[in-house]
This record gives sequence, C-alpha cells and structure tokens, in this order.
Amino acid sequence: MVIEILKTIWYFIKYAFNGGWRHWAFILAMALVSAWGIALWAGVQAAPAIYVQLVNHLGFNGKTLIDLGIRPNEGGMVYTDMSDSVAWGMYISFFVFWVGVAAAGVLFGVAAYGFRDKGFMRLAPLAEAQAIAAVLVALALVFFDVGRPIRTFLLMALPIMAGKPPNPKSIFTYDFLVLNSYLIVNIIGVFLAVHWYRRGPKYEPPKYLMYAFMVIAAPLAIGIHTVTGFISQALTARPLWLGPLLAPRYVATALAAGPAFLLIVSIIAEKFYKKYKVPMYVYEKTLLAAIAALIVGLYFTLSETQELFWYTTEPAKRAQAIGLYLAPFVCGIMKPLVKDYMFYFAGHNVCRWGYPGMEYIAILFWAWVILGVLATLLTIFVPKLRKSYKGIVFLSTLIILAVVAEKTFTIVIPAYVPDALGVLHPYFPTPLEVAITAGAHAVGLLVYILVARPVLKAVEAHYGEGHH
Repeated sequence: MVIEILKTIWYFIKYAFNGGWRHWAFILAMALVSAWGIALWAGVQAAPAIYVQLVNHLGFNGKTLIDLGIRPNEGGMVYTDMSDSVAWGMYISFFVFWVGVAAAGVLFGVAAYGFRDKGFMRLAPLAEAQAIAAVLVALALVFFDVGRPIRTFLLMALPIMAGKPPNPKSIFTYDFLVLNSYLIVNIIGVFLAVHWYRRGPKYEPPKYLMYAFMVIAAPLAIGIHTVTGFISQALTARPLWLGPLLAPRYVATALAAGPAFLLIVSIIAEKFYKKYKVPMYVYEKTLLAAIAALIVGLYFTLSETQELFWYTTEPAKRAQAIGLYLAPFVCGIMKPLVKDYMFYFAGHNVCRWGYPGMEYIAILFWAWVILGVLATLLTIFVPKLRKSYKGIVFLSTLIILAVVAEKTFTIVIPAYVPDALGVLHPYFPTPLEVAITAGAHAVGLLVYILVARPVLKAVEAHYGEGHH
C-alpha cells in the first residue's frame, strides 16, 4: 500500500512537469505573473522599509523613489483606491467569483459517484482539480486583501493561543474553516482518483470512498458560498446586501459559472490528449444544468429588483439600487421620454442619485442580465449550439462573462457607496490592484495546469480508447 502511494506521488511529479514547449511556456508565463503580483504586494506592504533601505544604505535618490510611488510614510492599502468608505474592492470582488467556481465541482461528484455515471466519472477528477485551483485563488485574494500574513494567522490562532475557542459568532471563522476543509477534501479526492485510475481500466476507487467523498464534499461545496453570502446579507449598515436572497443567489450563479469554466477546459484538453474523450451527452447535460442555475440566478435578480423598486422606502437602499439599475447615462437618454412618469421612480430627482462617474457598475449589471438571457435563449432554442464543441465553448463563455459581471463589482461596490453620511466615494481599481489580482489568478492557473496534467493522464489510462 505504501509503495503504491509513493508511486502515485511520483506520478503527480512526473506528469506535472513532463510536457512540450506549450506546457512549459504556460508554466513559465504563469510563474512570472505570479511572482510579479506577489512581489508588488510584498513591496506595497513594506514600502516605507524599502524606501529607508534604498535611500540610507544604497544611496538612491529619495525624490526619484517618491516619483516612482515608493514613499517613506505610506504603505499597504493606500496604494489602492479602497478607503474607509469602500473597504472591499477588486480583491474581494473576485474572491466571491472564484469561491463560486470552486463550489461547482460538487455537480460532477454527485453525478459521477452518486449515480455511477461513467461519462461524468471521466470529468469528475478534473472538476476536483479545478476546485483546488479556484479555492487557492480565493484564498490568495483574501491573503492580499488583509495585508499582512500574520492577520490571516491571527484570525484563528489568537483565540486558541489565549486559551479560548474561535469566536462562534464570527462568520469569518466559519468561512475560513469551510474553505480550507473543502480544499483538503478536494486534494484527497484528486489523489484518490489518480491513485486508482493510473493503474488501468481494471482499477476503480472503492464505492465506500466515492460515497464518503460525495457526502462530505457536497455540503462543503454549498457551504463555502453560503457562508460567504452570510458574511454580507445580515449587515444592516449595508442596505443593498440586507436580504435573504443574497446567499441563494451566490450559490445559483456559482453552479452556472463553475461548470461552464470546466467545459471549456475539458474541450481544450481533448485537443491535446488524444485518449481523453468525454461523451457529448456529458457536455450537453452539464451545459443544461449550468443554464438551469443561471435561470435561477436571473429569477433571484428579478425578485430583488421588484423588492427594491416596489416596496423599499429606505432612501439609502433605493439610492444604491438606482445607481445599480438606472445609471445616470441611462437617465440622460430616457428622462426626456418618461419625464411625465418619473414620480414612479421615487420622484423627480431620481437621476441625481446613483454613482456619477461610476457608470461601469450599471454597465456590468446590464451585461449580466443581457448575457445571461442571451445564453439561456440560445441554449434552449438553438439545439445545434449545445450539441457541438464550438457551440458549447461559445455558450460557456457567455455564461462566464455574465456571472463575472454579476458576481464581482456589482455585488460588492454598490453596497459601500454612498457611505453612511451620504457621501459618494467613487472606486476605480488602480493598476496595482489589477496587477496583484492578476498575480493571484496566475497562481490558480499554475496550480491548475500542474494538477490537471497528471489527472488527465490517469483518466486516459483508465478510460482510454478501447476502454469505453
């Protein structure tokens, strides 16, 4: 048994770094982007210390360093566009998205291990690899957002060091636990799948392990996004988040974007791994499941819209909603046409509300609605698209773009501005935030390619041609 486990570990190492020039070019590119993002983040955190070292010990010109953005008395979040009024920005926006992508792996585990479907069993290990990469991106973004690494450690360790259990009232404690638990479960799942599949078609993971994985992973998959939603939806100081539909909406759109992302990766993998073949019915059913989740997400959006504009009387919530749904540029076009009916939209001053200068929020919201509806209609009424590889990639791309528009800035930013005093603080991600966020994504893609290659080789060995 120990020998076989060691062989599996060697199998991972062997195939993770065994590939052609494209494989190595991708690894090198992701490694460089990751290193650049991490270096920028570390440099920002230690900017004052770096300034002192460069000026006092290496003789650099202080004015030149200040012109480059390295200042003796500024470091950390001051280099971003976040503030006391907009405390969560690009990092947490994409954290929400990638937690959702990670959660979607449960679909394939249930279909494969629960129903013993051979077609889905070919895709399930890759879904688990995707979950690992997505959770790592999410954790990296949180790591970058909190600033100093010690803060992440203290979140759990400080109460224990003080002889007390973690605060049971803190949602962050549960989020930390469920994310790391889900990561560990998927690492074990990928290892077990490769451990048996690499030995050929006669070897399969024992049924009890499959069922155990499903029973443990499924609640965790739903839990990681539910708990993330719970962080926000009970905050009375953020009216736009305050509502029971936020967490279900998180889960619904997560189960759309995750499978769509996996479909694209799997179809690309088929081009490079000749014996890796997934039946078309798996792709079609997965796409339909993603569209079903997308429809639920759109329905939740419609329900929230009705509540915001029909019943809500709280000024802050309505002001935020108008900024999200009726941006000033829309008001500028529509106001002359509907001036006699403007009282239906909370009075004549509706277009003075919202987020002047931040029209991208409303653009993203309407991109979510338009792309989501378009993907749904094309999938349902144009069957040829969902039965061809190019059509599946096209529809999956629409789903991903729709959910990115819905699950990033349009969820996080509108709840912060205007602030409690009614002051608008526009938020635009700085180039530094974009670069650090790209570094976090590169970490995930690097892990994905390193884990996915041995997974695909093992699936080839088990389900290769002649073993269908």
